[in-house]
Amino acid sequence: MVEAGHARSALERASLLDLAPGARVAVLVRQGAELQGEPLARAEERLAARLQAVGGTLSRVEPAMDEDLMEAFERHAAQDAPELVIVAREPRGRLARLLGDTPEKLARHGRGPVLVTRLPAEAPYRRVLVGIDYSENAREALELALRLMPPEAGPLDVLHCYDTRYALVMHQEGASAKQMVDYYRRRASEADAGLRAFLQPYRDQG
Repeated sequence: MVEAGHARSALERASLLDLAPGARVAVLVRQGAELQGEPLARAEERLAARLQAVGGTLSRVEPAMDEDLMEAFERHAAQDAPELVIVAREPRGRLARLLGDTPEKLARHGRGPVLVTRLPAEAPYRRVLVGIDYSENAREALELALRLMPPEAGPLDVLHCYDTRYALVMHQEGASAKQMVDYYRRRASEADAGLRAFLQPYRDQG
């Protein structure tokens, strides 16, 4: 499912996916938005061609005049639950910062994975970076990234940030340089071990 308020980047990213045979793509058009202009037309044509190659279909969903975009999404998802939602990042005004914008709402309340795009696509996915924190959500993100990458893609990078804030307390309490170095080394070693354990089930996937 592609939300097309800021359509070009979302449409082009959708056309780069390794679509399954018989894939169904729905373009959800925000109220008052139009898919028009040469760049948008080319992006939609590329997506339609990719779908035709796998025997898929492309449809358009337009909310009612008085229907909120999230309501329209929920209504469509209840009928035909999307396996992946692609949405373009939006300019964030004051109201969006207060109430949340569409990508944030979909990520928080949607029923499946959300891929947020910013720039128009230039090439198929080749290098993917996944940030993890050992949670089940992080595991789902990693597994989705593995599914999105074609077999010929380059390495998949996994990023984990670990916490060393206790070093400030140690410094304030007069810890020696050796104690500080030992602390940093221990935290790095623990993070490395945790990351290796988290990734172990995926070692045979490249």
